[in-house]
Amino acid sequence: MTSILKVSEIQDPTNSNTALTIDNSGVVSFNASTPGVLTAVSEQTATGNSSVDFTGIPSGVNLIKFTSWDVSTSATATVDIRIGDSGGFETTGYGRNSHYGNTAFATGGSSTSGDSWRNYAWDSAANVHYLSGQLVHAGSNRWIMDARIFISNFDGYFATMMGTKELSAELDRVQFFPTTGTFDAGTFRIMYA
Repeated sequence: MTSILKVSEIQDPTNSNTALTIDNSGVVSFNASTPGVLTAVSEQTATGNSSVDFTGIPSGVNLIKFTSWDVSTSATATVDIRIGDSGGFETTGYGRNSHYGNTAFATGGSSTSGDSWRNYAWDSAANVHYLSGQLVHAGSNRWIMDARIFISNFDGYFATMMGTKELSAELDRVQFFPTTGTFDAGTFRIMYA
């Protein structure tokens, strides 16, 4: 037996909140607040900027995925990450460590009270970074970050970075920045749920 349901919108039965819509060509769009559905934010060009900031992240987000593509810096620098709330980007209290290696791990560095999350290794201006990571909400205003980094001019190596941070209020922004100089190539992107 075959059934066909022809609708353009599905709502919850209690509050009539729209969970998804279907346009006349059959494309399904989910409500941005639908749990588990990632909302993609347009990528931002890093070239010439001293930071790439994503602001306006909505209330209630529990997961933020981030990527960088073909990113390099104008000077010897690490590419760091900060998060913040309506008061701005926070510059204290980041628990962090990073490792790098090829067939074995080496510790790049660590801190229990850093000014950002940092990949301590591979800070040459000649390096080209490809980054993939996530921020996971750990309750209250606490966040856990983990990321993997591919450096294309040292493709036999890899790097990881991870850390924790408790904000003073609800997260609404993420920042990527070189510790010195500006970005001279690349893009960043985030997605959240």
